[in-house]
Amino acid sequence: MMGRVRLVVDRKRLGDWGIEDLADLVNVLRQQEAVARSEAEWVDVDPHNLS
Repeated sequence: MMGRVRLVVDRKRLGDWGIEDLADLVNVLRQQEAVARSEAEWVDVDPHNLS
């Protein structure tokens, strides 16, 4: 299941962070998602044979 995450930034609390830092954060999150997807194990489930 794919979903979206909305990143809401309070500029007053941003401090020393800039737009480049936020872009780096988004890129790291995307890389982690890609790793998680590549490591995920997919199995076929028979809905009539669940215990």
